[in-house]
Amino acid sequence: MEIGSWKGKSTYCLARGLRAGGRVHVIDPFDAYGEPGSAEIYAREKSAEPLEAQFIANLAPVKSAIVVHRGYSRKFTDDFSRIDLLMIDGDHSVEGCRFDFVNFSPLIASGGWIAFHDYYPDRSDLGPTWVIDNLVKPSGHYTEYTQANSLWLARKI
Repeated sequence: MEIGSWKGKSTYCLARGLRAGGRVHVIDPFDAYGEPGSAEIYAREKSAEPLEAQFIANLAPVKSAIVVHRGYSRKFTDDFSRIDLLMIDGDHSVEGCRFDFVNFSPLIASGGWIAFHDYYPDRSDLGPTWVIDNLVKPSGHYTEYTQANSLWLARKI
């Protein structure tokens, strides 16, 4: 599952890595709305074509593996029973990122994965960093696997 997909670059990578028959569930409002700091970037980069149309066009080669849930994550908290990989890249505010972690991480299967985009150890005010440092790491439920640029990945014990 991916929360926040923008134009689908990470969604495409997730879909390409699936086993046969797997699916990537994507939650995104496709409205280019964002928390302060991101909203300005989104407004500049969204273009005239609707975001969802850009997303679908970018994922054409893997479209059969994608299930789109249009809206904000709070709308879908009761829609899943098990998650093998949770990619949190939606609302980057502390409150938004915390909400996604608290409401979706309990569904991650043992041995499953959690990933956060935009983890910067020197930016404790940023949602992904705050959640990882204050909730994920101290929980004892995850083993940190790697960090590649700002992508942080851990495995559920």
